[in-house]
Amino acid sequence: MRNYKKSFGKLDLSAGARYDYRSFNGQPAYIDTLSAKYPQLYTGSNTSATGVIKQFDALNKTFTGFSGSFGATYNATDRFFLKANISRGFRAPSISELSANGPDPGSQIYHTGNSSFKPEFSVQEDIGAFLTLPNVSASVELFNNDIENYIYQQQVLNPDGSAAVNPNYPQYTVFTYTQSKARINGGEVSRISIQPHGCILKTTWPLLMAKT
Repeated sequence: MRNYKKSFGKLDLSAGARYDYRSFNGQPAYIDTLSAKYPQLYTGSNTSATGVIKQFDALNKTFTGFSGSFGATYNATDRFFLKANISRGFRAPSISELSANGPDPGSQIYHTGNSSFKPEFSVQEDIGAFLTLPNVSASVELFNNDIENYIYQQQVLNPDGSAAVNPNYPQYTVFTYTQSKARINGGEVSRISIQPHGCILKTTWPLLMAKT
């Protein structure tokens, strides 16, 4: 991670950059469904034996990506300043998002992953104005975040709209991970008042919108 900062009079500039590398290397896993009351990990060599099923495929994935930011702050006065920032983010899919394939007894959900997922990339812009007076501080902030390959869970439905279940676990509804574009935008207006007796009162009005 590299960071840089430079000032030009009332204007402060800052920038940072980062490169991420993430690699997964997993072996296939088999389950023995007959040797005990509950399925157990099969460690034998005969993977075609009766009752032995493959639970997880081999997984070899590598994800790389650049992320960084560039921001500016304009100090109009000692009490008022403006700031703006644009940044690019990176997130590799997690192991569960790539390879999940099993029931969760606590939630009665059968989770399935997708090994073909691409990493998430986001671009966020935000801008804000900040005022500081002897007894009052106020701010207004707005942001917009566009995410490419956003990963989230979605319930699997049958053609008639009913919840799909796993044949081996009919009491478990199926949820799978999926990817799409997403946009999150909003803002916040806040005010902090410092009363003469030392009491601090803060009022915040958040504004948030999300779209996938």
